[in-house]
Amino acid sequence: MRESRQLATRFASVRYHAGAFYAVQSQRVTVLGLRLETLDDIPLPGGDGRDIVFVDDRTAIASLGAAPALARIDLVTNVVTSIDLSPYGNGLVAGTLTACGSRVFVQLATPGVAVVDITPIGARLVDGDDRVTGLQPIPLKDEPAFAMSADCSGNTLTVAEPVPLMIGGGQYQQIDLATFAVTTPGIASGLGEVGGFIALTATEGWYIVHTEFGPSPSSHLQHITPAGQTSVWDVFAPTRIDHLAADAPTQQLFFPDGCTTDCQPDHATGVQVFDLATGAQLSTAGPIAVGFPPFDVAVAR
Repeated sequence: MRESRQLATRFASVRYHAGAFYAVQSQRVTVLGLRLETLDDIPLPGGDGRDIVFVDDRTAIASLGAAPALARIDLVTNVVTSIDLSPYGNGLVAGTLTACGSRVFVQLATPGVAVVDITPIGARLVDGDDRVTGLQPIPLKDEPAFAMSADCSGNTLTVAEPVPLMIGGGQYQQIDLATFAVTTPGIASGLGEVGGFIALTATEGWYIVHTEFGPSPSSHLQHITPAGQTSVWDVFAPTRIDHLAADAPTQQLFFPDGCTTDCQPDHATGVQVFDLATGAQLSTAGPIAVGFPPFDVAVAR
């Protein structure tokens, strides 16, 4: 481990862009260098920051939770302008973001996914359902959560829609980004309540499911391929683990094991590392120790 830093305010998400980490907090985005020193603080309007995504080297978009808007951030001047989402309806709650070029996808609690095209001088809201009169998000069965996986070249967006295990556990859904058609491929069906994930292709990826068996909230890392499903790592931690990160150049997957007093045999608090393609554990000598129970992870490259 190179550096460790404690922030005074809890952050909702952390993303890496162009040599810096962007930690999204309720009222601001704190920009950290690679040694975790503070480079900048960007105030957010509305006081409910959730996530951030980068459209280009100058433009970032942040979601603002219950505020019916996105924050457009000029990364050079730190000027923040608002993108109004209210045409999509009342009572909006905007969450996790992802992007394909200048097109941003916004999770909504309605439930659905809003589609916003970022232009040089503003933004254009895109209709996600032409079967219904008026501007609509892409409709989903249940409220989406966690990071989405966008295969921009393959025109596919994968979304997790968790529901309590007692009523089925939810599902992962795939959105055709050309037609906005939504399908349910049955990935991880019956394994537990769906959680965070990284979809490598339409039929392969890493998925976290929760069963709640054991002394603490349970998080089970699954490697799913067309050939089948393999349970790779089980965590019983004070809180659920729903984040993981992949580093494609080194073919490594990083999974934060936040266990404390209820660690499984041969498990320990820290970040576990696996082969992205095969699922083999690479951190056989022990996890990367970070000095606290981790629950999120991001790759800087």
